[in-house]
Amino acid sequence: MSEIKTNRVTGRRAVHYDTLDELLAEAERLASEEIEMLGNWTYPQILKHLALSMNNSIDGFPGKAPLPIRLVVRLLRESFLSKSLPAGFKFPNRFRPQLEPPEETTLEEGLEDLRQAIARVQSDSQRAPHPVLGQLSREDYDRLHLRHAEMHMSFVRPVRSPETVAESVSK
Repeated sequence: MSEIKTNRVTGRRAVHYDTLDELLAEAERLASEEIEMLGNWTYPQILKHLALSMNNSIDGFPGKAPLPIRLVVRLLRESFLSKSLPAGFKFPNRFRPQLEPPEETTLEEGLEDLRQAIARVQSDSQRAPHPVLGQLSREDYDRLHLRHAEMHMSFVRPVRSPETVAESVSK
């Protein structure tokens, strides 16, 4: 199967989360629905990746982005924290072991990892420097996690049967 250019995918959902609890509630809801994936990863892989990213925000990332990238992105810092993140970013190979989820990740594993990572981010005040944005406050890291999750979760689309749509309209 050829790799999908995720920055060109159409039909993605518009997703917005105000809190990590909202993200978790939707992740759990989608885990019980029939879904279709519009990108390269499975739903369990997305959940696992989000969890890995959150844990790395506490434990640290394997290095920094090159200085020119850090300087440019830091000028756009507020945009990264408040607006949807662009799809299609490929992280450098040295980041893959800590951020790329295994293909064989199960739904139960991905969902449980996300639950644990969110609980950890909510209870642990320590934050490691971000590899591009540098030192972020706990609140700014939470905003970044939410924007990051919105981008990935936009590739998860519920499949609703005509009966399900009719039921939701009649309520």
